[in-house]
Amino acid sequence: LSVEARQAANTPANCDLILKILAEAPEQIIDAEQRSLIASHTYLLKGQALLINQRAEEGLQVFVELRERFERSSPAVLSYLVEARYFVSVNRPVEAQRRLIAVADLYGESEYAPPALWEAALNSENRGLNAAYQEAVALLERLTRDYPEHYLVFYARLKQGDLSRQLNLFGAAQFIYEDLINQFPDHPERYRAEISRADCFLAQASQNDAFLEDAIAILSRLFDLGNLPPDLRVEAGYKRGFAATRQKDEVRAQEFYWLVITRFLIDQEAAGQIGAQGRYWLTRCIFELGSLFEKENRYEDAREIYQLVSAYGLPGRTLAEVKIRDFSTGPAGL
Repeated sequence: LSVEARQAANTPANCDLILKILAEAPEQIIDAEQRSLIASHTYLLKGQALLINQRAEEGLQVFVELRERFERSSPAVLSYLVEARYFVSVNRPVEAQRRLIAVADLYGESEYAPPALWEAALNSENRGLNAAYQEAVALLERLTRDYPEHYLVFYARLKQGDLSRQLNLFGAAQFIYEDLINQFPDHPERYRAEISRADCFLAQASQNDAFLEDAIAILSRLFDLGNLPPDLRVEAGYKRGFAATRQKDEVRAQEFYWLVITRFLIDQEAAGQIGAQGRYWLTRCIFELGSLFEKENRYEDAREIYQLVSAYGLPGRTLAEVKIRDFSTGPAGL
């Protein structure tokens, strides 16, 4: 409780007192199993408290002792995860990675092994390098191979697809999303795989016009599905408009951007259901529509569209105000 209450200064001393009492307590009061259970958790708690108190060297040494004395215990496994998160917090991602992978290597049968591989993959992704992305893909592949029944498999495969796109491997990503959709037809978040599959088609559209048609079919269906989260429908709507610009059908693009804006922003009931991601895509719709109006010299229409950003408190207010201000000194003010 002292750790939870952010009063960890006295926690290490309290832990030492518990360990002293355990050492002196006769077996008829505390049996060996219970003694081991209490002691291992106390070591873990002491190490955590020392890290919180910025006594990292002492805390890490406590974890070493924990793993030596209680090698196969749950606290020993958890100590690697605590260390990993500490190393992330002090910007030492390689050290964090070693701890996370150690969980899967040393305790493959533990319930913590799949989450450790997941965290290791996210840690690699956050390093933002192609080699790190490839490492993340390999870790996720290990998770799905070694723990095929774990709930993280869906998210691991989804992340594999996303990372493949980061590596410009759109064909591979498309295959992953299609496999995911087939493997988890009833998963509540399968729509994320569907819209990501459409992204793959959009990315490959310059190679084959059929890819663009496939993307449009997916995005149109997702936009019209009323049971999907509103944020996703807004994203699908924006990308449907973007696909129309790729077809050089700017009139259709304008119609779709305006449909998204009126349905999910101007409609107050629908707007109240939109989250941060949906608001981001609404802003994208506004700027794309305004840009199309500017290309047609419809500056007053563009001004009115950009004013929606401030009127509805959307992100991008500064940029919208700059554009509106430019109209007063540029072509719109003539």
